Amino acid sequence: MRAYEEKLVPAAKGAGTSRPAMEGFLLKWTNYMTGWQQRWFTLKDGILSYYQSQEEVNSGCKGSLRLSSCDLIVHTTDPRRFDLLLGEQRFYLRALSRGDRQRWVVAIGCCKAGVNVTESEDSRTT
Repeated sequence: MRAYEEKLVPAAKGAGTSRPAMEGFLLKWTNYMTGWQQRWFTLKDGILSYYQSQEEVNSGCKGSLRLSSCDLIVHTTDPRRFDLLLGEQRFYLRALSRGDRQRWVVAIGCCKAGVNVTESEDSRTT
């Protein structure tokens, strides 16, 4: 994701000028040697960014993806997985639960459609 622009928790209050629409852990497929790696993701202003960990959010992201430029593909055989397709490049992501995947897919879909989305307090329970 760098070249392009899981447990869910409330977006940090007071962090930056506006809160992310969504943030939390997702698993990102890196390669066959290391497999799925847990990363902290934020969804804000139509950009999905990821970080090595939640603590490194203020140190800069490892990569980001402008959602308006990609296609969202919900995996049919893995109930926690979804992919983002940008041209020839595919980013494999896996939520920590089915419910988390649903929340991420809805939030990403809303961003792609230009709908302003924020997590409700009820959806942030663990």
